[in-house]
Amino acid sequence: LDQPLCLECMRVLSGKLDEEVDDVNRDIKAYEACLQQLEGQSFDVLSESEFEKEKMK
Repeated sequence: LDQPLCLECMRVLSGKLDEEVDDVNRDIKAYEACLQQLEGQSFDVLSESEFEKEKMK
């Protein structure tokens, strides 16, 4: 901002920024939970021939 904010405007802006930070922190926690779940799963990797067979189905 090029100009200073009045006290009330600063409080409103600060409140909105705090809400955004809270939203981002919730998103981070949800992402980390999904990532941990995915990392805990095991996956069977198909060979090239198995992949080609699956592709033809």
